[in-house]
Amino acid sequence: MEDNSELVQLEDFRSEESLSESEEEVVTSCNKTRRARSWVSEEVYENNEQVNEWLKLNTFWSLDKSYHSNAGRKVFYRCNLVKKRGPQCEKVMHLQYNSINMKIIRFETTTDHTHEDISTNQTKQGINKETKQAIKKQLDQGIRKRKTIIENLKIESLTNPNIKIPTDRQFSNHIQTIKPPNYMNLYFGEITIDLVKM
Repeated sequence: MEDNSELVQLEDFRSEESLSESEEEVVTSCNKTRRARSWVSEEVYENNEQVNEWLKLNTFWSLDKSYHSNAGRKVFYRCNLVKKRGPQCEKVMHLQYNSINMKIIRFETTTDHTHEDISTNQTKQGINKETKQAIKKQLDQGIRKRKTIIENLKIESLTNPNIKIPTDRQFSNHIQTIKPPNYMNLYFGEITIDLVKM
């Protein structure tokens, strides 16, 4: 009887303790890096009314998230001088509702506010003013079809580079926001728009 089995050589087993320093660097670099924040205790409040008074005076904080920990409930606030979707200001604040003595501690990060840098670098979304004026001008002329308005915008954008062609959703949303005092119905697909009679 013949033995047709092959021998396979296995690599040496190494535990994490036996990794060399260069291999340890590779392992740690594969892990997701997380921004480390340094927190400073700013103030201690006796009750929730004091916290609410402080939040009314400092209106640039918006509720971000909250969770329960062993120390108590933590409620995080973000700087609301930037939009929630997109890059955030580095300054963050959280309130820790102490589960032992019922006091509330306010913590803030040691970094400064960066909302001014973010707002200057951020591009504006939506339809710009020139495009809105061009759409309004066409509606005032009595043009009521979406395709015609978009085609006219394409022609006008050749001479004026500030006019950008809106998407169908942007166009529909903009048309819905126009509400003059005297109404006349316009039909853009399923949307009924009321405009001023000429």
